[in-house]
Amino acid sequence: MKHKCLLFLLGILGALTLTAAPLGSAFTYQGKLTQIGQPANGLFDFQFMLYDAETDGNLVGSTSQAGVQVADGTFIAQLDFGANAFAGAARWLGIAVNAVPDGAPVTLEPRQPFNPVPYALFAATAAKADGVVANGVNSAALLNHSVTADKLATGAVVKSINGRTDAVTITAGAGVTLAASGNELQISATPGSGQFGASLNGTSHGNGFTVHNAALDGLGIATRQGTGNGFLTPLGVTGGLWADASNGYGLLGTTKGFAGVAGVAQDSPGQSYGGYFVHHGTFGAGVYARSDRWKPAYFEITNLKNPYIALHAYTAGSGMALSAESAGAGHAGNFSITSPDNTKDAVHAVTGGNGHAIFAEAHGSGSAIYAANTDAGTALEIGEGTLKVKGAGLNTPTSVFIHRAQKGNITTQNLWTRIDNPLTNGDPGAILIVTGRMIWNSNTETPRAVRGTIYHEGFWHIQTADDEMDPAYQYDFSVLVIKR
Repeated sequence: MKHKCLLFLLGILGALTLTAAPLGSAFTYQGKLTQIGQPANGLFDFQFMLYDAETDGNLVGSTSQAGVQVADGTFIAQLDFGANAFAGAARWLGIAVNAVPDGAPVTLEPRQPFNPVPYALFAATAAKADGVVANGVNSAALLNHSVTADKLATGAVVKSINGRTDAVTITAGAGVTLAASGNELQISATPGSGQFGASLNGTSHGNGFTVHNAALDGLGIATRQGTGNGFLTPLGVTGGLWADASNGYGLLGTTKGFAGVAGVAQDSPGQSYGGYFVHHGTFGAGVYARSDRWKPAYFEITNLKNPYIALHAYTAGSGMALSAESAGAGHAGNFSITSPDNTKDAVHAVTGGNGHAIFAEAHGSGSAIYAANTDAGTALEIGEGTLKVKGAGLNTPTSVFIHRAQKGNITTQNLWTRIDNPLTNGDPGAILIVTGRMIWNSNTETPRAVRGTIYHEGFWHIQTADDEMDPAYQYDFSVLVIKR
């Protein structure tokens, strides 16, 4: 038995009034069924299946109708696939039918698409407005930039002073005057007015904000955060900008361009500085540079007319003029100067007190100070004065130390004494310069002359040019270690 069903009409029947009850989700389906090419008649069982695709796809819902009367090929059925079956996406109707009572079910092909009637196109969006109540649309529900200025009531909102023609009134408080000049708004205040909390926004191709103090003994701008630093006050200090803070940064500058903070000094009768930093605390630094990227944090001096020193460190007290510290494998200090003739010093340090002109300390495997000359010149030159090794003493782990030959390190032949120092042990490539000092526990203080040094079985040994050493005595030698 061959059946064929044609989708004839799909619609919702009923009248809508203001007092009508909700329509529900059921609708009337009218179709036409043929049997062996002729209009079908009799009772048939139908199964209706709702899909989200013309073939295959997912089953959205299903319903069955038993004993449906078909007359001259026409039948009517009430279908209900639930309230969420039609949410705006395309749907197809699949039908299986069999004759009552003993017919075999036959699935009709192809599936029939659901097409909306004209007014249903409008009704598809009506549900969005149905739940809107008075004052129920907030700003989050509006599309960005969807409301133009022409749709706003006069005086309702001002997005830009220059971009709106509505009257905008800015009222100055006591002691404050306002003056418009092109796209700039000039704000002036008289001393003691105590105005605070101002916020300025706008666009200017010149200065965004200008403060001019004509007095020669005052500040252009003085700012304070919290209780200040508790040490200095703006009174008696002259300058363009004073920034004071008790927490965080006194002055913070950030940029994606050239410099976060820049300072420029012109010639003056006395000394002038492009940047002048002072630290009065117990710990910390006047200047701190840090880099969180692969590029280094560095200071650079560029002056095409600078015939003098690129970096000058000076102390007149007992502290250090320049301190560099390395906690890793790199160099603590790396200073570079570029000049066509390069006749001046890259680093020039002077101390007028008891402190160090340059103090370098490394806590890792790197060098506290590293000097090199790629042009086969002098890497390190020392003028007047001597080299002093701080902390040098008896067998100290310093580049200069005292070795004491005594019982326990004098060999059995009494000709050699073994050096046991962490700077020399296990390093056959070390260079040792040794001088004799004196003999203890004897009637003479004449030092033993040194014949030479030798590396043997992990230790350096000293041999004297005199007779063999007596283990009953102690012999002191000064040792200078140079590492490769």
